[in-house]
Amino acid sequence: MWVIYAFGSAFFAGMTSILVKCGLKKTNSTVATAIRTIIVLIMSFFMVLIVGSLKDIATVSAKNWVFLVLSGIATSASWLCYFRAIQLGDVNKVAPIDKSSTILTILLAFILLKEPVSWLQSVCVCMIAAGTFMMIEKKDVGIVTIKPATPTPVRPIPQAYWLLAFIYSLPYREYPM
Repeated sequence: MWVIYAFGSAFFAGMTSILVKCGLKKTNSTVATAIRTIIVLIMSFFMVLIVGSLKDIATVSAKNWVFLVLSGIATSASWLCYFRAIQLGDVNKVAPIDKSSTILTILLAFILLKEPVSWLQSVCVCMIAAGTFMMIEKKDVGIVTIKPATPTPVRPIPQAYWLLAFIYSLPYREYPM
């Protein structure tokens, strides 16, 4: 089941890059980050209410609160940097650099959490680094690039939010046996 959520995360993260770029036209990146954060907060608490886990907030230990707050600070810093980078640069250059956080995550998990890393995983991490570098390195290879036509504005579909909430709540529902 975790694989489905991982692919869902990748899909929505990919969509985020495009939607952010569209939303940052003539908008301050810090203001845009704040707006996005408010939406994330609302959607997160909406999910807490749907799955009925509001009571679980009181059970979070002080140690876990510290790590969750630090994680929130790191996420905020990441989003502020990401939004500004997207505003100033091309999505196809910023996104690979942003996603190269996978390399750092695996390295930190190995060092701090003592999670094992096989030789194959190490090779793959090196390939991710090389691939990231190749995607952002500007090379003149004689390829003609065609600028796309003016993009049509993205219109959110309200029904999609309900569907997303339903999908997220599935693993938390109790089914009769």
